Amino acid sequence: MRYNHNREQSKEFLRQAVTLMGRQQASFDPASFTLWYEHVAGLNPGLSQILDERLKSQNPLTDADVSQLYTRFIASGQMEAIERIQARLLTHLAQTCRELSDTGVHAAEYAERLESHKTLLALRINRAQGSEGLRLGRMTSLAEP
Repeated sequence: MRYNHNREQSKEFLRQAVTLMGRQQASFDPASFTLWYEHVAGLNPGLSQILDERLKSQNPLTDADVSQLYTRFIASGQMEAIERIQARLLTHLAQTCRELSDTGVHAAEYAERLESHKTLLALRINRAQGSEGLRLGRMTSLAEP
């Protein structure tokens, strides 16, 4: 999370942000609060530069200003984070697909080897049973009077 302030720090930032919001024409909404919170907490230098200039010129923010600044300084950072996460997910998904494909190839090769061993074992069993049958046949004929 981006906001790592303790209770007392966040309480002071809240107080400062609401005070500054009260001097603006913009609504008291989450977007406006986020702008002012990040400003007073020193989290967003580019935003703070613009807000400081607006405060010095006594040019209050409107809802349109808040929307534009929020999009530029807050939402754009969130979009960049989302894009980074998406890129990482795509990389992991591609790697998982490759590994699954490799697993399928190895499983098919293993199945072929098992089938080959099964066939070889069946041949050996048949040969062993055949030679055993011959021995039993000879023993039976010798035992007859």
